[in-house]
Amino acid sequence: MSETTLPERVDPFRLAGNTRPLEGLLEASSLPRLVAAGIALAAPARVSLRFGREHGGQVKVFGSAQAELALQCQRCLGSMTWPVDTTFEGVVLDEGRSIEELPVELEPVMLEDGRISVWALVEDELLLALPTVPMHADDRCPDQPLKEFSQAEVETLRKQEDNPFAALGALKGRLDDDG
Repeated sequence: MSETTLPERVDPFRLAGNTRPLEGLLEASSLPRLVAAGIALAAPARVSLRFGREHGGQVKVFGSAQAELALQCQRCLGSMTWPVDTTFEGVVLDEGRSIEELPVELEPVMLEDGRISVWALVEDELLLALPTVPMHADDRCPDQPLKEFSQAEVETLRKQEDNPFAALGALKGRLDDDG
């Protein structure tokens, strides 16, 4: 893959006639929403985009992105990397066409002044690839071993669990004694 920085915006209709993919790198500075969310890139994201025409003249974009995202583990609050290797595709929505005209299974890619934002498209896909709760993959955070409970401790904890109806039972017992 080429080691060049991807342009911010491209003309998808011109690229639809090109058989070569658009390939390059994206730095964190090109992804402001990722940075605003406190997410860093361990290295520039590698991106490949290919444009083509479908039956009916619709322009589609097919892409892939690979990145190492630097996140904070929510278990130990330590640093961790999250590998992302995602593929995506969408239909370029001509100006004047409505999203409602597209079938539900097709992802619209919006035009702005006859161009699409490559940076925003890739950033959307990286944001969608984020885990809901980032944690180290092996369930063991460095410098914080998991506590192993014995069977006796587990049984004791189960017996101590609050029963939401225990208070009602005690109240009923007192009412029976009074009545």
